Amino acid sequence: MQKILNIVPYPFLPFFSGGQKLIAHFNQFLGQRCTLHVAGTRDNVPTGEESYRFMPLLATSKLRYLDLTLYFRIKKHIEKNDIDTVIIEHPYLGWLGWMLKATTSIRLIYHTHNVEFARFKSLGKLWWPLLKIYERVALRRADLVCCISKEDREQFIQELNITSEKCIIVPYGILQQQVPQNKSDL
Repeated sequence: MQKILNIVPYPFLPFFSGGQKLIAHFNQFLGQRCTLHVAGTRDNVPTGEESYRFMPLLATSKLRYLDLTLYFRIKKHIEKNDIDTVIIEHPYLGWLGWMLKATTSIRLIYHTHNVEFARFKSLGKLWWPLLKIYERVALRRADLVCCISKEDREQFIQELNITSEKCIIVPYGILQQQVPQNKSDL
């Protein structure tokens, strides 16, 4: 059975936003299909009902994105548990993905929820061009990029020169089994 580690750099349990819900459900369903370990921030509150093993390996400080000790903790976990695939939610920990891929035999996947540089450009952040370069480098070094929409996939291919073979669409799923009858069913 495939052994996967998903690295989630922010709290998602319990979920409040759409992005947190996406990660929580993605992991729940993935954990039913493989041996899944999830490394997340220490402020997550798992219920114990998860289909995966949760490990609070990431700090809650904003400096967690620059924490070089994270590489050693994650690499040790990969080796100890024979992890063959690492998924990183968003490209912000791209440096970690590069280091793990270079020093282990893992397959590296980024699960993107947006085209991040474009989101920050639309917010008027002056540093979006630096994020575009970083996002391009991170995603080009991946074995696979999971995009949430056809539009995001096309933008990665056209603007970041990610090969089309690397980009797949993994849309935001829903749990609804029937059409809601009223607003309270949503």
